[in-house]
Amino acid sequence: MKIILAFVIFILSVPPLIAAHTVTDTVWVSFLTGLSSSLVILGVGVIAINFYLENAARQGAVKALFMLSQRAITDFHNDWITLCWSKFGRDMYGSIAKELVDAKLDVNALKKENRAIIYNIYAESPDLKNRVSELESMLSELTRMVGWSLDATLLTACLIARSTIAELKAVPLDNSDSSIDSVTMYIFRLDGTTQKARATLMELAGIKEEN
Repeated sequence: MKIILAFVIFILSVPPLIAAHTVTDTVWVSFLTGLSSSLVILGVGVIAINFYLENAARQGAVKALFMLSQRAITDFHNDWITLCWSKFGRDMYGSIAKELVDAKLDVNALKKENRAIIYNIYAESPDLKNRVSELESMLSELTRMVGWSLDATLLTACLIARSTIAELKAVPLDNSDSSIDSVTMYIFRLDGTTQKARATLMELAGIKEEN
């Protein structure tokens, strides 16, 4: 509505400007030119205010979405990291994660024994599985609320995370090599995509990470 109002104001600024070029009286020329300029400034002001209000409302909505998703994403990530640190140590886990990310989640980049440990961390932790289920519920709600109109990157991350959870839950925990490799790939992909979704939400909401 405000954009239409601004457009009308711009249209109204044209006749005074045309009239200013048809009259010879300098007083009228000055008045008509000033009127046209004032209408243009008013139109620009309406657009600027509208943009500010829409942006502020958008940030408020994104902050609400961030608060909705923050706990589920953070709880899963923190539990996962804590379990991995307890098995590998902080530095070694960091090396493993970097190695896998650099290999674009090709699990063959990791030693077989490390893949087995990662598999066991997930397979033997009911609490971690509960975190995954909580993530699934949150992501379903977040996907419905985000839509393509807010941010395509955010929606893509949410959809990939949901697909990853479905694939992770479908893996038979039978200690087979294929199950070990699948769990390793999916659990790292899930952590990465949900962290990306969280970072995108923070950026859209103008929230800075606390040190």
